[in-house]
Amino acid sequence: MYGTIKQVEWAQRIKDQWLQNSINVPDIQDAQFYINNRKITGENELNLASQEYEKHIISPFSKKYPRYNRDDAVIALSKMKDFVGVDCETTGLKKQDHIVELAIVEYSTKKVLLDVVIQPPEYDPWSLKNYGEVTYQELASALPFKCYAELVNDTLSQYDMVAYNASFDTKMLNRDMRREKIGVYTPIMRATCAMELFTAWMNSCDHYKLSEACQVMGVNQEKYGKPHRALADILAMLELIDSMKKEINV
Repeated sequence: MYGTIKQVEWAQRIKDQWLQNSINVPDIQDAQFYINNRKITGENELNLASQEYEKHIISPFSKKYPRYNRDDAVIALSKMKDFVGVDCETTGLKKQDHIVELAIVEYSTKKVLLDVVIQPPEYDPWSLKNYGEVTYQELASALPFKCYAELVNDTLSQYDMVAYNASFDTKMLNRDMRREKIGVYTPIMRATCAMELFTAWMNSCDHYKLSEACQVMGVNQEKYGKPHRALADILAMLELIDSMKKEINV
């Protein structure tokens, strides 16, 4: 079974309890599965949970359940087929901040499903303020987030999501969706963090910036445009994932 030492210990206790209750336990080696489903008491319910689990990426590599071993990364990469890459650029890092650029790209086809600049509520046409690489000229003609909220919700309800530093992107998406009174299907444990994935790939516990990871894997990030633009960062991340998958032939 894989996971951190504490996760494996906890998962084994849950598994033993199911066996003591004469429940047939599925052959799943991810400790996180048992932890997430620890309250299940019936075999039918467990079978349904197992079927749902198999539809999605194994080891989503979140900050809550980090992995530090390449073996874990290989398992996840072999499962990563149907997902979307997501990236948000924002006005800042605080609770009151908003998304100013959002892109969503389908992995298998590299089809761009969404690539928009978003005018935040605090936009002031007289301030001439840029947010990172997003310019005030672009913001002047941009639409507010509410114009895209339904599309974002529908898209993320159909796919697993992968982002570089996924905890940040899911947090910002959930905040802006809640502000529009729309529930978005991006719970943190279903959003795979490519940064945590690459950390495990490197057998490290130190995180790499996207630019650093691209340099290690020989990905030319600049060919996609300026770093810290949503679409450019996603395309670089997807090539990074492809380069890891190519090394292990999956």
